[in-house]
Amino acid sequence: MNFQKLVTILFVSVPLFLSAQEEEKKEQEPKKMMMEVIVTDYEKNPKQGEKIIFTDTVSKQQYSGITNEQGKFTIGLPGGSTYLAKIKGVGSEKSYQVFSIPKLQKNRNYGKSQFIIQYEPPKVFTLDEVYFDVNKASLRSQSFAELNELVSFMNRKKNVRIEIAGHTDSTGEEEDNMKLSQRRADRVKQYLVKKGIDANRIEAKGYGESQPVADNRTKQGRQKNRRTEVRIIGKDEIK
Repeated sequence: MNFQKLVTILFVSVPLFLSAQEEEKKEQEPKKMMMEVIVTDYEKNPKQGEKIIFTDTVSKQQYSGITNEQGKFTIGLPGGSTYLAKIKGVGSEKSYQVFSIPKLQKNRNYGKSQFIIQYEPPKVFTLDEVYFDVNKASLRSQSFAELNELVSFMNRKKNVRIEIAGHTDSTGEEEDNMKLSQRRADRVKQYLVKKGIDANRIEAKGYGESQPVADNRTKQGRQKNRRTEVRIIGKDEIK
């Protein structure tokens, strides 16, 4: 047998060998239950752009999907496991329910099941991990991770309009605080627009020290009052 013929045989044999390995691995994998995930508010209006994460409570393997205009997506989850369903927010995940899927028989056909989530997402939330330099509107690098999550949120919910609300504590002059909070809100908007979000979907407004959520006489209170909020202010029709 010449060298060229030997190479040809090896070239043909390797894919067949790998295919057999993949087939054996597939046989060992647990059968999956196909689930239609439906997300609505409490009045049963569909929620588009909601990311739902299912985490295997033992292996920590995650499976996820994003709802369409009908508030639905389909996902396959391996049987014989217990899962924690979470709703993905910005910088957070809201635990919704723990449930189990029994081990499924490979020679049996199962119908698609439904997993229904009803909840009302918050209209206002704080960006807890967004930081600015002292008395400046320059963003610190630690802020980028949470701001990128906000970008993902806006990309999933393409019809949502938001307000970026800047707040300060009461330290310093009231007028200076108002200007500082406006510059910081503007800076967050600039970051989002630079990442591809339509500027018309974002309003930026500084509130200065006018809307405290804690006591400005304490260090902890002032820290809570120095915050950046996101407010859902409306929705546009998707064209």
